This record gives sequence, structure tokens and C-alpha cells, in this order.
Amino acid sequence: MYDEWPVLEFADVREGILANFSSEAADSVSHLLIRELVENVDRPAITGVKLENDQQVEWVMQVVGHAFSLSLSSAKDIETVRAAIRIYLCWSSALTPDVHPSVPEALKTHPDRYFRKMIESLRLLFLPKAKSEHSADFNEMHRKEMEVTLRALQNVAMTTVDEYKDEVWSRSLIFLMAACDQLLNNPNLANPDGIGTIMAPDLIHALLDCWVHAAFYGFIPSPAYWKTVHTYCQRWTHHVPVVECWARKLLSLSVLIVRGLYGKDYCSLDPSDPSVLRYEHLDAPEDDEAGDCTIYSIWFRVLHLLGNPAKFLSSNVSTAETTYVDGQRSLCFFVAVTALSKLINLFYGDSSLTIDFNECEEMHHNWLDSCRGMKDEWLKQQQVHRSSSISAASSMMGETTSLNVQHQTSTSSAPPGASSPVSLASAHSGAHSAVQRKAGISSVSGKRASDRSVNQQSLTNLEHAVFQRPRAGQYVWHCLKNNPFYVPRRNERAPRVNRMLELFLDILVESTVVNNRSNADDVTSEPSMSSVDLDLHSTGGNTGAGAASNVDSSSVTRRSFANSTTSSGEISTSFASSVDYPSVDGVAAGRAAALGALCRIICAKTSKEQLPDEQLAQFYTVVHDALLERDRLMLCSLLFYSADLFKLGLKGVEILLPNFLMAIDIILTESMKLRLHPSIHEVEMRHACIKALASIISWPTAFGPSQIVDSSFQSLISSPYKTTNALETSATYIDLRQRILRNLVHLLRNETDSTNLHLALSLCNVFCEESCRYDMCFSRVLTETSPQQVNRKVSEHAPEAERGGYCTSALKAIVSAICDNMCKTSWSSDLSICLAAIDTLNSIANIHHSVLFNKKDMSMGSLIVTSLCRFVDTQLMKPPMYHSRDLHSSPVIVIYNFRS
Repeated sequence: MYDEWPVLEFADVREGILANFSSEAADSVSHLLIRELVENVDRPAITGVKLENDQQVEWVMQVVGHAFSLSLSSAKDIETVRAAIRIYLCWSSALTPDVHPSVPEALKTHPDRYFRKMIESLRLLFLPKAKSEHSADFNEMHRKEMEVTLRALQNVAMTTVDEYKDEVWSRSLIFLMAACDQLLNNPNLANPDGIGTIMAPDLIHALLDCWVHAAFYGFIPSPAYWKTVHTYCQRWTHHVPVVECWARKLLSLSVLIVRGLYGKDYCSLDPSDPSVLRYEHLDAPEDDEAGDCTIYSIWFRVLHLLGNPAKFLSSNVSTAETTYVDGQRSLCFFVAVTALSKLINLFYGDSSLTIDFNECEEMHHNWLDSCRGMKDEWLKQQQVHRSSSISAASSMMGETTSLNVQHQTSTSSAPPGASSPVSLASAHSGAHSAVQRKAGISSVSGKRASDRSVNQQSLTNLEHAVFQRPRAGQYVWHCLKNNPFYVPRRNERAPRVNRMLELFLDILVESTVVNNRSNADDVTSEPSMSSVDLDLHSTGGNTGAGAASNVDSSSVTRRSFANSTTSSGEISTSFASSVDYPSVDGVAAGRAAALGALCRIICAKTSKEQLPDEQLAQFYTVVHDALLERDRLMLCSLLFYSADLFKLGLKGVEILLPNFLMAIDIILTESMKLRLHPSIHEVEMRHACIKALASIISWPTAFGPSQIVDSSFQSLISSPYKTTNALETSATYIDLRQRILRNLVHLLRNETDSTNLHLALSLCNVFCEESCRYDMCFSRVLTETSPQQVNRKVSEHAPEAERGGYCTSALKAIVSAICDNMCKTSWSSDLSICLAAIDTLNSIANIHHSVLFNKKDMSMGSLIVTSLCRFVDTQLMKPPMYHSRDLHSSPVIVIYNFRS
């Protein structure tokens, strides 16, 4: 975008004449002269220092400039710096209509020339200073002075007279970029209590506010400024406030964009940054021939201001970076991708999302409140424990040791964390009468001293944990938990998919695949990944009842969402208590968010749209890699937002089918008891899996023995991860039937939500009908061909040669699961579930008798009739108020159909 433009270089601040003297002499001169100068500012009516010519003003400015380099280590330094700031800000009023009376006459004549020198000297204030050992509030004082300076300079820029606007705005933007770079650039100096981390929100907020204002009003001199701020912002992406402020500004501008394109009724969301509202109906300047000052041009440049989020993790990363900075980079990546995901939802008219990005601040406040409560609770428990220990010791030691116990009591009531003088030797001092009593005293006192030392160490660890900040992964978990996923509504006026892909495809693809191949060897090394036994090779050619009887044989170890994700989602907390927060890796969560946003765009496709092959190829590559990697966060996002993927008629989508079904199997099984993604409830996750299963349930019988992937595309079958590619074991469409059956039976036996059960029962009905139709047609084809052709077809494609073989076993598995649950309280207490189950059995009763009673086996019909009779008997035992005409008549119809 800015390749032909140079990056502006910031020269080092030049030191004044006082730098040639010793620090003691220079500081003394600065203290004395500025004290007199500020009196002239505070009380201009009193005759004081008068600067009559340019030489005097420039000499005084060197003294004032030296004050900004003071260390703030003493009260005198602090007062001098405050006075120097006040002097320069008053002198800057010469650029505004309201000129302060203390401004020298020489400065009034050429205010723009002196403003350049003043704002250059102010950069000294925005340099990290050595922390003073004598001042506990050193950073807080430094922060306040910088905040005052930033607000005052913004006000000067906004109120400058037209004659000097261009000069003031260009110098102010350069100053803000230089000040931000001085405090935010070096990641090796970043720490939770560093001045750069503390000032990051105010600095980036002032920069973006001024920058957007200057862009709309045409005060940015050239695109070189845009390239400079783009280059420098990429160097600050290890600071979370930088990314958060950018996200708020971007989304607030996006609200104006969406309103302008589709109308206010399309998106009723208000900008989180109200300052952008002034630009909603602003006309571009008359001299803006290139269109650089339009809202669309400015929005597009702000969108790319930080670059691709994937580069946060790969560029300018020093090996000497601390763990804190490394965690901040992953959190910044997650926040940036989340902002892009919300931006996409905004373009699709979603008015229910939040765009304020205050989750990190809320998390920190909740953390501190929880830690305080935990500490108070712990201290109360320790007080009760000490009281009970004292009472027990008193009863054991008797009257002769009462004085010793009182001494221990007074000592144990010391403030928490204080060292106790009680030792084993002091416990022996009052016991001289008998050996047994002496031994008893020693054992009790030894236990008390041991307990006290353990408690003191626990309190020390507790206080250390209380004053620690939450880790980046815990912020990620909090953000995910407070932003639940939901299925956004469709809007007829939504933008076209190919336009959205042109804008976001490259960003989302790179963010999805970042670091995935580097972790390929570690994907299955975690115990959480190897605990799922999916028996891949049983899905291919097994036939008969034996194949269907093993549909529930997969062994799954229950795990939480945190330690079920690959590569870094394990729970890790500082201390075990009620304030523990799970930890989710920001990179894994960010990649999942990028994949979900990409699927959100693709699944918004309408039937009339045609997507270019290049875009589809990139999408399929990303999804294919995610399905093979099998990271739980990635799979959850993929399935939740692409449940309708196989309904869109996408060219070549069948390449994803086997591994997509594998992902459904994994997530559907594991989400029965656990939340795999903090933003998705278990029931909703299973609902999305069932919807995805519904979209592909007829594919195996519709395409039968056809090959899913042509043999010439062998490269797609190889997996870069230590996971099995389902394309290896499911070469044809009909091979997928076994895994679908296993999922359906698992749902019938384990699902507890009534809505999900209704869908599962409906899918069972469809699956049985489709399978029976396919098997009977296939058997008819075998009957009409010659014996040689029969043998060849059976060996090549047929999963079973006997009429109704597989279908009969599938029916038995489904009927058995339904009948086993008919009389259980979880089903019988819900009228809708009972009616859905009976309707499913009624549909099964209408299947061809050669399948229901294969080889004259009447066991299936007997099981259904017996179960229905038992169900009717259970219903009749209920009080009349729980009776239903439908429940009385429906079982009778099913029984009649079986008898006929």
C-alpha cells in the first residue's frame, strides 16, 4: 500500500547547553530559573522575568528543556518538571486564539517556529527513567505528568488558528509517534509494572484519536506519515492496550461504514468510541482529489494499521524476551483476530455483539476481588484451626502445662506471616515431673511448631499469589467465557461472499495456519489426545450384526475444554482455591477464532453465488489441515460455524467429508459431559454437531461405492500430523455409513437435551430409510447380474452381499437404543420425546419385511412390541393428569403395523 513512500526517521533529542556541566550544577540552575519563570506564568500581572528577544527565549528554552530530563527522584525534581510542563503549555497558547499573557513577545511573532522546539524537548519527558528507591509512587507521578502533557497537546492541536494548523498537526503527529516508540518499542523492557506498560493505553489512545481526526480533516501531509505509523505500530504489538485501542477504533469506524452502506436499520449497534460520530456526515475537504480523506479510505488504512495478526508471533521476536512478553504476544494475537471476527459479524448485520473490548480490565478487577476474598477466608480458617489446636493441646497437657499453652496462644495470635518464637525447646521448659508427660508435651509442641511453619509458608505463598497478575491464558479464557458463540441471523442485504473473501481471506488464512506446522509433531504427544479411541479401521468393510454391535465401544476419557486442546490449553493456576481460572493458549484460541470467521463467511453464501476456484482452494486447504490437526478449539469453531457447509453445493467440498465426519465423532462424543470450548455450551455444541451430521447423512447412500478422492490426488491423503487421515480408511462414500451409525446410537444412549434428541430420532429415521433403500437396490442389482459379475462387485464395493445384512444390524442397534430408553425417567417424563420415539418406531415398522425380519428373525419386532407394552403399562400407572391421548393411541398404531 505504501511501498513507494519512505518511513520518517526520528532524530535523537538534542541536549541543551546545561548538558555540558555536571548534573548537580545543571539541575540546580534548572531548579532556580524555572521557579522564577513559573511564577511569571502563574501570576502574569506581577512584573517578573521578561524575555525581550529571540536569543533570550532560546536560552531559556534550553534550561526548560533540561528540566524534562530530570530523574524525578526527589520532590524538587517533581516540582521542577511540573513547572516546566506548565511553562511550555502556556507558551503553546500563542498558536490559539486565546493567548496567555505570559507568552514572550518574540514567541508571539513566530509561534510555529518555537512550537517545533518545544514539542521536540517534550520528548525527553517520554523516556523511561531510572526508578527511584525512595519514591513508592514513582511510576504514578511520571504517568500523571505525561497524561497532562498529552491532553494539553491534543487541545492545542484542536484549537490552533487556521494559519498554523498544518504545521501544528504534522509536528504533533510526529511527536506522538516518537513518544509511543520511545516507551513501547523495546519488548525486553516490558514488564507488568513498567512505565511503558502503564502508559500504553493513554499513548495509543491519544495517537489514534489525533490521527483519525487529522485524516478526516486533511491534516496528514503525505502517505509517508501513514507508512510511518503503520511501520511503528507493528513494533508495539506486544502491548495488549495497543491492540485493544486499535480494535475499538476500527469497529467504531466500521459501524459508520455499515450504516452508510446498508442503512441504520441494518445494524443498530452504537460505536464504542463516541468520538467517531462527528465524522459520520463529514464531507471530505475540497482539495482531497485522491479521496484519501473519505471514510472508506481511512477505514481501510486503519484496518491494515497493525498488519496481519499472524506477524505478531513471527516478526521481531527476540530470544531474550521474557515469559510475560511472550504471553502478551499471544494475547495480542487473540484480541486482534477476535476484532476481525467481530468486524465480519458487523458486516453481516449482527447488532448483538459487544465491541468495547473491556474484558481484560474486567478480568483483572475480578481477579483482585477474588484474591482478597480468598485471603480473608484463608485467614479465618487459620484462626479457627489455631483455636481448635489450642483446645486440643490444653486437654492433653493438663493443668501443669497451662502456662505454656497460654504462652503459645499469645504467640499464635500474632499478625499473619510473623515468625513465631515458640520452638521445641520452649515446650520442654515446663515439664519436669514425669517422663510420659514430658514426651506428650514434646510431641504436641513439635506438631504445633510444624503446623505453624507450614501455615506461615502457605501464607507467604498466598500473599505472593494475591499480588500476581493473571496470566495471558487466563485473560483469554475470561474473554471466551464472556463472549459466547451464537448462530447469527441471515440478512438478505448482506455483502457478497467473494467480496468479503477478497477483503479478509488472506488475513484469516494466515492467522489460522500460523504455528500449526511447527507444532505438528506435538499434536498427539499430549495424553489428552491419545485418550480417544476411535477405532478408525472398523469403519470400512465390516458387515452384519457384529459391525453394528460395536458402535458404542469407543473409549473416551472425560476431559475439560482446557486440557483437551492440543498445544497449550491445559489448566494451570497459581494456587488451588475458588479464584482459580483455567488457562487457554491465546494462539490456539486466536487460530480457532480466525477459522470460525472464515467458515462464517463461506456459509453465508447464497445459491446464486459462485466462488472462484482460488478462494475455494485456500479455504479447503485451511479446513483440511484443521481437521487433521484435531485441536479441540479449532474443531469446535469449525463445526459450530460450518454446520451447513455441505448444503451449499460447493465445488469439490467432498474432499473434506471423511475428516469432517471424524471431527463430528470426536466433538460429539467428548461434549457429552464436558465443555470443550469456553464460548460454546455443551448442549449447543452437540446441537451444531447434529446439524452438521444431518447435512451429510444421505451422502453415503446417494453416492454409494464411488471414490471420494481420485487416485491421482494421493498427496491429499498424507497427513503432516501424527493423526490418521480418514481418507485412508474411508475411500468410498458408503464406507462412511458405519461412523454415522455410531454417532446416532451414541446420541440415543447419552443425549439429555430434548431438542437434540428430537433431531437425533429424526436422523435415525432418515438413516434407516436411506440405508434400507440402498441395500435393497444393491441386492436387486446383484440378483440381475451374472455370477461372475456378482463376485467382482461384491469383492470391489459391496459391504455385504446378503439382502438386508448391514441394514438389519443398523436397525437392531437403533431400535435397541430407543427401546432401552423408552421406560427410563429421562424419556418417559417428557411427552415430546416419547412421541418422537414412538413416531420413529412407527416409521421403522413400515420398512420392508425382508429387512425387519431378515432370515425370519422375529427378535426385532418382539423387542419393539414388548417395549411398547411395557411403556403403556408404565403410563397407565401414572395419575390421570399425566395421561395423554397421543400416548395412548400412538403405541397401539405401532404395534398394529408390526402385526400386519
